Amino acid sequence: MFRAFLAAILAKNGIQVIGEAINGLQAVEMTNELQPDVVFMDVIMPVLGGIEALKRIKNLRPSTKIVMITATSSRELVIEAVKAGAAGFIVKPLIAENVSAALAKVFTPCE
Repeated sequence: MFRAFLAAILAKNGIQVIGEAINGLQAVEMTNELQPDVVFMDVIMPVLGGIEALKRIKNLRPSTKIVMITATSSRELVIEAVKAGAAGFIVKPLIAENVSAALAKVFTPCE
């Protein structure tokens, strides 16, 4: 249900969803196969946690932007994810405006 809601928000922002993973390992595999521009991924995922999946994805595809989704805004978690290559963060509950803001940040060129 959460993934469907996120997919609907992304579609309203003009983003085509090309895949949905059910765990961190599948997210890594699908990202390598499908080569998306951006990945939205929960920090807490079965099989392989979101931070480890983030590291593996960035190792395989450094250009892929990854936005982490979390129920906690712990400073340590944010620092760890940013060091690992996260392009943005969204704190649950998922709100359409926060997803749109994260997309804008990810796709705004650095000046």
